[in-house]
Amino acid sequence: IAKGHNVIHGNSFSNKYTGGNKNALTDGLIYGGSSSGNENYEVWQGFEGVDMEAIIDLKEFSNISTISVGFLQKVNAWIFLPKEIEISISLDGKKYTEIGKFENYGTQKNSPPSRKEYAATIDSVEARFIKVSAYTIGDCPDWHVGKGEKSWIFADEIIVN
Repeated sequence: IAKGHNVIHGNSFSNKYTGGNKNALTDGLIYGGSSSGNENYEVWQGFEGVDMEAIIDLKEFSNISTISVGFLQKVNAWIFLPKEIEISISLDGKKYTEIGKFENYGTQKNSPPSRKEYAATIDSVEARFIKVSAYTIGDCPDWHVGKGEKSWIFADEIIVN
């Protein structure tokens, strides 16, 4: 349902990792994976040192049952899973109701590169606006080679069904 719709960003994504355009999170492109670990960053939108907030206006009321979003984890490239993800819906774009919350507390040390998808499933409900918030871990942790430097969040697609 969200494919092709405009994305309003709460924080700017990096000019280095745009995913192709400002609406990369609704362009239908999902990272396909790589057995060599050489990820193709073209589909990813990267956020350096800031939280990701994306709001999608579906332009009309739609029945929603699942909202999912994918994130990249590639610790050796300073790309970490968000520490927390919140998925919310709204009828008016002002008052949002959280339908899914996911936490990634704990270390990602020695984690292999991977794409992780988070999905909130609900009984069919009407909504016009979708909001996905992903919170950075902050600076790279003490055990990381980039200790004290900004970490990244990489997202590839928000899917609404």
